[in-house]
Amino acid sequence: MKVRMLALAFALLPALAWADDPKFEYREPPDKPPPAVTFKGNAQLGLIFVSGNSESLGFSANGLFGVKRYHNAFETFVQGAYARAGSSSLGKGGPIDTETEAAKNWLFRVRYDRYFGERNSIFASYGMSGDPLAGYDYRIEPQVGFSRLFVKNDTSLLRGELGYDYTYDRYVVGSDPRHKDFHSARAFVGIEHKLTPYAGFLEGFELLWALNNVEHVRINSLSSLSAMISKHVTLKINLTIKANFDPPDRPAAIGGKYGVVDSILEAVLGVTFL
Repeated sequence: MKVRMLALAFALLPALAWADDPKFEYREPPDKPPPAVTFKGNAQLGLIFVSGNSESLGFSANGLFGVKRYHNAFETFVQGAYARAGSSSLGKGGPIDTETEAAKNWLFRVRYDRYFGERNSIFASYGMSGDPLAGYDYRIEPQVGFSRLFVKNDTSLLRGELGYDYTYDRYVVGSDPRHKDFHSARAFVGIEHKLTPYAGFLEGFELLWALNNVEHVRINSLSSLSAMISKHVTLKINLTIKANFDPPDRPAAIGGKYGVVDSILEAVLGVTFL
């Protein structure tokens, strides 16, 4: 009997170990190990149409450079647009006898991400921008938050972010008050989808809701349709919409408030060099 019980125990032992122990599988090693440091960089030059507080044809340019080392990523982004427009002092249809700036905005941003696995990261960013035609000489905007990659496959990418945004606005000369600051909750959703091997669509939507002034709500949206011309050259149509539902007051000499919505339509030629 003892011999039979001992034989039964030896028979069951492998099954119990198989259920509880981790499983190991042999896999062929990749041909090349993933690089410890990766870089990305691109530059874009575009023709834009501006509507809202101003209307004109003009030019835009931006550039991006990023580096990632293991679980740490750093990115810097610069952007600007400038245009001049002619108008008539006699109203619509009259001869062009005056010229004014119709677009004059710039943006600079740096961002650091610390990744936890492939899909989660915490980030901190610092941005500065200016747009006198929208009512502010410059804006200072640091942000912190959590980012999650929900979907990533061969054709689609879905990313979401939640966090905190601090905004300091310095308004144009003559405004009263001259500056304001806002502490805002921030939410962002980014979607990328490959329509064909050579064409794709991108949408980024950002909501900022001030906690110290619930009437101050801002929405930023970027929609982009792209077509690949070659391996490193892409043609894009970008539509940027910025809505500020609590716009600043115009200088006292003019009166009223700035418009709620500004939009920029661009035809962009992009070059990826890293």
